[in-house]
Amino acid sequence: MLFWWMVAGLLVGEIVLLFLLMLPMPSLFTRGVVSLLDLINKPLYVCLAVMCWVLFDGTMEMQKYSVKPVDNSATAMHTENLYHKNKWRAERNFYLAAFTWTLLVILLRCHAQAKRNLDLEKERDELRAVHNANKEESKKDK
Repeated sequence: MLFWWMVAGLLVGEIVLLFLLMLPMPSLFTRGVVSLLDLINKPLYVCLAVMCWVLFDGTMEMQKYSVKPVDNSATAMHTENLYHKNKWRAERNFYLAAFTWTLLVILLRCHAQAKRNLDLEKERDELRAVHNANKEESKKDK
């Protein structure tokens, strides 16, 4: 039970980080978010590996409840309710793990894109400065 609370907490953290990364903000704030993600990049990949295992476990758990048991005893109603409760929990856990895994992959990809975008902006500014310096130098030579 505690494990699934940690998965839900990871999901909320991913949503917050992805929201901060995708907001159209000045590049100074974006640099801060990207540098934060740079710091936690390796733990995010560890979380991705763990989420792969959780997703596999959720798949196996769902498959376990895919076949409805046949029970003709006096406790059939209780057994059926227990089966549906366990099946619902397995499906909920699977979809929670799948959504968390998907958002983690999206977060890692958006981080890479934002980092590349910031590098390109820095290169553009450097080229613009060189171009302006060359333009001023050519004006002085004339």
